[in-house]
Amino acid sequence: MSPEVVFTVLYFLLSVCILYPPTEFLTAGLTIQELFSNFLGAEQESFTTYHIRKSCLNLFVYSLLPLGYILSLCFLGYVEEVTFLFTSYTLFWKVFATTSIIIPLLSLYQIRNWCISNFEQHPIAINLTKFCNNNVNWRSVANDIDIEFRRVDKICIQTSPIIKVVATENWILKVTPLTIFAIHQSDASLVVKEAKTYQISYHNTSESQYLNIEVKSNRQRVDPFIIRINATDFKDLKDRISRSIEILPNVKFHKSVLEQFVDVFKETILNNPPYDTNESIIACGLSPHFSWSVYLEETQL
Repeated sequence: MSPEVVFTVLYFLLSVCILYPPTEFLTAGLTIQELFSNFLGAEQESFTTYHIRKSCLNLFVYSLLPLGYILSLCFLGYVEEVTFLFTSYTLFWKVFATTSIIIPLLSLYQIRNWCISNFEQHPIAINLTKFCNNNVNWRSVANDIDIEFRRVDKICIQTSPIIKVVATENWILKVTPLTIFAIHQSDASLVVKEAKTYQISYHNTSESQYLNIEVKSNRQRVDPFIIRINATDFKDLKDRISRSIEILPNVKFHKSVLEQFVDVFKETILNNPPYDTNESIIACGLSPHFSWSVYLEETQL
């Protein structure tokens, strides 16, 4: 395998780690928000401003990935290969080389427009504007969110390396790399649409359940969104949200660790072979010829 191919594969893997950082990168602090923490400021102090800055930074860094590949080839001495990208008769490489330059320029142009308009055209500001009442601008809504985020009674659920769900006293927020989806709890309706179970290991019965919860608003022009959380976080979310969460009849999941234990216990008992004995089990108060599997079937535990 040629060195160029090896470098291409490694750069592709690095790009994936930047877009969707694995646990090792998160632990080592090799993420965009950690590397540029001085520029972003403190999320706890100004939640909305922090994520507006982070979205601009993410957009620019993402747009640099194709150009970074070409510049890295030049740095490693593959100048002829880079020249071939721009002069090649192959349409694919011409498009790739051209877009690698155009995309960062477009991202800078977009960020410039946001700054000129005082971020009023930013996706986060547009989403918050939908909740403005009585001539209140989006910054007043953002200030309310900032104040509630500073309180200790909020909950933050990291649903993936790049997405988290925040529930404050009055808001349900889904934070993504480029925007924030927001719905006020007074207008919200939540429905558990789906529950998926994943086997953690083939060597034991450990499993993990994830829920897809649709969050809708009664306000017009407010887009619904889906939050995907671990079933173990459902109780924390339910306790923090003032609205009831509807669970569709066909959706079954463990609402607590105790329920999961009971289901695993039932499955384990039913898989055990029956054991017959002529001796009385006095200590347990069980009669001879007692079978746990029969007992569970009869009592429908």
